[in-house]
Amino acid sequence: MADMTRLWYLIGLLLIVSGLVHLGVFVVDGGPWDGPVSWRKPFTFGVSFGLSVLSLTWVAQFVRLRGRDVLLGVFAVASVVEVALITVQAWRGVPSHFNMSTDVDSLIARTLAAGGFALIAVAVFMTVSAFRRDPTVPTISASPQAGLGASPSMRLAVQAGFGTFLAAMAFGGIMIARGVVEVITGSQQFAYTVAGSLKPAHAILMHGVLLLPALAWLLSRTQPSEQTRLRVVRLAIWTYITISAIVSGLALFGITIVSPSTASVLCAGAISGLAIGALTLGTLLPRTQRHAADQSPGPIATCAPSPPQGCARVPAVVEPGQPLEDVVRRLMPADQYGDQHGHQVERQHRQARAPGPLGGMPALVQDELVVERVAPGQHDVPDGEGPGDGEAIAVAEREDEAVGPVLPRGTA
Repeated sequence: MADMTRLWYLIGLLLIVSGLVHLGVFVVDGGPWDGPVSWRKPFTFGVSFGLSVLSLTWVAQFVRLRGRDVLLGVFAVASVVEVALITVQAWRGVPSHFNMSTDVDSLIARTLAAGGFALIAVAVFMTVSAFRRDPTVPTISASPQAGLGASPSMRLAVQAGFGTFLAAMAFGGIMIARGVVEVITGSQQFAYTVAGSLKPAHAILMHGVLLLPALAWLLSRTQPSEQTRLRVVRLAIWTYITISAIVSGLALFGITIVSPSTASVLCAGAISGLAIGALTLGTLLPRTQRHAADQSPGPIATCAPSPPQGCARVPAVVEPGQPLEDVVRRLMPADQYGDQHGHQVERQHRQARAPGPLGGMPALVQDELVVERVAPGQHDVPDGEGPGDGEAIAVAEREDEAVGPVLPRGTA
């Protein structure tokens, strides 16, 4: 799986490099910026699809996905095919989309349309998976040891990001459908105008799947309070949705200050730039600033300093993040409990299942206490039949009973 992940990252980077190379070609060769035949197309499609492959590969780790490598592979291959065919048509000097002039052009146009719907199918499946309930994600703040995947703020950001990404794919599907209808009716040139008018709406929603999780990831490294992270993520989501709705509404009504091609580049550049800035800032932050409040030294809970004679406590000094099964077993003389025969009592504190949350920290819960009596030269001694003693020293305490003293004999 790790090898496949590196492959998807490599494909994404190569697509971005391809786009930047063609930006250089545009600077050197010139030509129109707008229109169906322009060096702008291999540049914008290369960078945008490359970022999308990188984004989905990274964000997919926060989603419970079946066939993760298959889905990412389909998306990556479809992206490569889209960018490659668009690039070929740009070098040929002919339109890539909605071009039915020759058999070759028609085949390329149909392949591009099919690839677009394959991308939409993957986006739908991953979005549904992101909203599927994950029992491993708590509804309150997770400990820093739980990882980003267990953070409610990250989960919310991923869900919103996939929602906006699916909306971008929907706009892309509408653009393809409207263009195909115009081509079928004999208006190929008008197809570019009709489909191109929705470019800003498609572009501004395309990279929210990177922006919102990147913000949540940055907050996880700078803000120790999960509640604060949730509030900031919610504010960012609604701000992003509001701006996207305004841009999309203007695009639907054909209102634009600049050309749709320029507007789409500005929208996509702004959103992806903010996302890359958040990732860069989070990477450059020193590790000492991460989860500062969660790394305060000291025990979570301690026992009473001196239990009364005839009583005993299981040690409850647990360092932050220490699993309960790591609590050390201790052998204590039974005479501390009032026994007069020198028996040994072994108290074993072990964890049979993961502790539940208690006020944002792992609950200190005893799943089982085992009490044994061993007399010198004897084997197991049944309860109530000890030498010179008709009583049991102690009994096993009930499961899930809170940590506390064991009462002396005869007081129960």
